[in-house]
Amino acid sequence: MRGWQLRRFELCNGQLFWWETPAQAASGMKPNRVQDLIGMKVRQDVGSSSTFSLSTTIGEDKVYELDAIAAQFAAAAGWGVAQVGRSLTLDAATWIKALEQECIFHRQLRLETSGDPKADCGRSLLREALAT
Repeated sequence: MRGWQLRRFELCNGQLFWWETPAQAASGMKPNRVQDLIGMKVRQDVGSSSTFSLSTTIGEDKVYELDAIAAQFAAAAGWGVAQVGRSLTLDAATWIKALEQECIFHRQLRLETSGDPKADCGRSLLREALAT
């Protein structure tokens, strides 16, 4: 790993989206990456309350190392509190719980809607809950 890189993440529709900046996300720009949560493994780093990793099990073999507490880096990059949002107060355990709940919710919704776990699944209620 080359070091930490500040990114804008959003959790929606059973997927994790990321852009290089909040402005890119707000402009409607296509995300740099969209990762389906079904089939991902999440693990909190031992001895840390803020870092965790996501491993893909479907498609390309990739591990994302994430730090939930990036407020000082976001401020230094000029993102501002309004652009960073509620994520300033979340720790790794909260992110892991949200990722797991999002995955479970959308897996069940996809199965109930079509019987196909890969079917389109509608808007996330968890995203709205996290935004409040």
